[in-house]
Amino acid sequence: MKVRMLSLKASTNGNGTTPDAIAKRVLQTLEQKQHSTPPFPLDALPEALQGIIKAWNRAYLLPVDYYATAALVAASTICGSRYRVTYKLNQHEYPTIYAAIVGAPGLGKTPAINTALSPLFRLEEQFAKEFQNDLNEWKRECHELSQLANRPPDPPRPICREIIVNDATLEALNDTLAHNPAGILYYRDELNAWLASMNQYRKGADTEFWLSNWSNTTIKINRKGRDPILIKRPFVNVIGGIQPGILHNLAADNNAHNGFLARILFAYPENQNIPPESDILPDQSVFDHYQDIYRNLYLLPDSDDGPTALHLTRRAKDVFTEFVEHIRNDANTAEEETVKSLFIKMKSYCLRFSLILHLLDLASNKPPISSNDLANTEISETTIRHAIKLCEYYTATALRVLIRFESPVNQLPEKHRALYEALPDAFRRELALETAQHLEISTSTVKRLLNNQILFKRSGPGMYEKKLL
Repeated sequence: MKVRMLSLKASTNGNGTTPDAIAKRVLQTLEQKQHSTPPFPLDALPEALQGIIKAWNRAYLLPVDYYATAALVAASTICGSRYRVTYKLNQHEYPTIYAAIVGAPGLGKTPAINTALSPLFRLEEQFAKEFQNDLNEWKRECHELSQLANRPPDPPRPICREIIVNDATLEALNDTLAHNPAGILYYRDELNAWLASMNQYRKGADTEFWLSNWSNTTIKINRKGRDPILIKRPFVNVIGGIQPGILHNLAADNNAHNGFLARILFAYPENQNIPPESDILPDQSVFDHYQDIYRNLYLLPDSDDGPTALHLTRRAKDVFTEFVEHIRNDANTAEEETVKSLFIKMKSYCLRFSLILHLLDLASNKPPISSNDLANTEISETTIRHAIKLCEYYTATALRVLIRFESPVNQLPEKHRALYEALPDAFRRELALETAQHLEISTSTVKRLLNNQILFKRSGPGMYEKKLL
C-alpha cells in the first residue's frame, strides 16, 4: 500500500495568494483527503451485523468505523481463547485485538463503543447475579458448618467471573486472568490512561506484558508469599478512545519501534466533524437482534480438552498465501521499521479476523451446532477475502497515524494543516486572518497558530515565514 501525501502549497511569487484563492486550495485539499483513506468495508461483516450497524449509523450519525470495530472487539472477547485458527502445524492465531477509536472530542467515540459492547455489559450483570447467589449459598454453608461440633474447614469462597476490566494493575490483571482463563476485555474510556498506567511500578514490565499478551504467550508469575501463577494462552483484548492530537503518545517510550504501535488497530474515519442530532430512532428489535447474535456466539460449544482449532479451506489457504506474499513485498520495500512491523502484523490479524467472522456467521445464521460439528467447519474463501478487506482498511488508518508522527505539521487538525500548507512561504498576518475567515477558523485560533514557534517565525512587523516547508 502506497502512502500518498496531499500537499497544495501556495506559490511565493504573488500569484494565487489572495485569501479567497488560498481558501479554495484548502477546501480542495480537504476534499481530496476525504478520499485518501478508504471507508470502512462494512460488507466484510456478516449481513445481519451490517444491517444493525447501518441502523445505528442512521439513528445516531456516528461513524460505522466505530461501531464495527467495537463489535469486532466484542465478538473477539466472547470467543476468547476458546477458539483458534490453525494455519500450519503448530502455527495458531487466537482472535486478540488491540483497538483505538480515534476521534475529536464530541465525535461520539464512547457512545458507539458502549453500544457495541452492550452484550458484554449484560454478561457482567449476569456474572454479578450468579456471584451473589453463590455467595449467599456459601455463607449459608459456612453457617451450617459452624454449628457442627467438629467443624470442618469452610469451602472456598466463590469468585465472581469477569469479562470486562476498566482499571487494574498488572498484578490484579493477572489475578483476573487466572480466574477467567477464556479471556477478558481491558476497556478504558481514554486509551491515554492505559498508556499512563504502564510501567508505573516496574519500568518495562507492563509493556512487555502487552507485547507478549498480543501473541498469547504463556506467562508465569512468581509472587512473594503466594503460589506462582501459570497462565496458558493469556487473552486480554484492549479498546478505548483517543483524540487525534495525542496519538503521538502511543509512540512514546520506544513503542513505535518495539512492535507495540503496530499491534494496534485504528478506527479513524476521515470525517472528524461532530454529527448533528438525528430524529431517527432505531427500532428496539435492532438492539434485540444484536443481543441475540452475541448470545448465540457466547453459547457456541467449545471443548473441555483445550481450544477448538478451526482450519481454512484449500482455496482460502491459497487466497491467504497470496495476501501474505503481497504484504511481504510491501514490508520488504518499506524503509521504516514501524511500517515493516505493521505489514507483518496484518498477517496475524487477517487470520484473527477470519476466525471472528466465521464464528459470527455461525452465530448469525445457523441453528444450534454441536461441538464436533463446529470443529469440522472450515473458514471459507469468502471469509478470508472479507478478512483481507478489514486488513486493508486498518493498514490505511495505521499509515495515516504514522504520517502524523513525521512532522509537527501532520499533528495539526486537518483544516489547520491544510491552511498551513496552502499559505505562501512568507506572508502577512492579514492574509492568514482573512483566509481563516473564509474557512470559518476563528481569529484566536489563527493567532495561536502563528505564535507556534515550531511552525512559524516572525520576519518583520506583521510578517511571518513558515519554518517547516
